[in-house]
Order: sequence, then C-alpha cells, then structure tokens
Amino acid sequence: MYKLLTGNYKNLSSELGNLRIIPSGYAVQLARKMQPVKFKALSQQEEEQLNYPDIPPQAGALVGKNYYEKDGDGEFVPKADKIHLNTRGEYLQGMVWFGMLFECDVTGLDFIPENISKSDAAFLRQIAQKAIESAKNIPENV
Repeated sequence: MYKLLTGNYKNLSSELGNLRIIPSGYAVQLARKMQPVKFKALSQQEEEQLNYPDIPPQAGALVGKNYYEKDGDGEFVPKADKIHLNTRGEYLQGMVWFGMLFECDVTGLDFIPENISKSDAAFLRQIAQKAIESAKNIPENV
C-alpha cells in the first residue's frame, strides 16, 4: 500500500506543478524500520485467549489500539482497531505535519504526550525530522 500511495502522490504532485508532499507514510515506514523494538502482532488464537482486562503488548506499535467492549450479554470482549494510528503514530504524524507546515526542525520541540516516554518522543521526533528532510525524494520502497 505504501509503495502505491507514494507513487500516486508523486505523480499527482508532478501533474499539479511539483506540490510539496507531507511524508506521513514514509515517517511510519522509517520508524518501523529503525525502532529498536519491533512490533509483533498477536495471532488470532492468542487474541482469543485474552481475558479482561488483559491488553496485549504494544511495544513498537505505531498503528492499532486494543480495547474491550461489552457484548450483548454484558461481558467484555477484546476488540482491536488495526488500521488507525495509536498515540505513538499520532505523535509521529503531528511532528511531521508541524515540521512541514512551519518549516522547522522538530527535534528540539519539547511537547510529549502523557503516555509516551521522553526517550521514545525524542526517537519519534528524530524519525519525523528524517522524513521531513527526505520530503523531496521520498523513496517508494522502505
């Protein structure tokens, strides 16, 4: 999906007069590649073995949120949003957009959401800055 979207964005940018591309997808791909802890999704069987209030490990995740929801019998059942950004991904994207829109280096910014550590926030800002600096030559394969 990343490769197709990036190719389409580049074509559209060229057709419309070399518009800037905000490297949102590239930042996510770069973070996935460079982060020290890689995310490992649970298998369907592992997900089915979860019991309320257990939440599966999310180390290294940029996408997806796990939560519980009551079913028709009033029992909590595990649910997962596997397509939207989680807090880490949202922070990364916020840094990319901020840096692109205000044309600034985001590595020195000091805003950190409550549930992101200082070191992880610094890592995500560095990734965002690398993506920003590559905005004119976003690779289609990462």
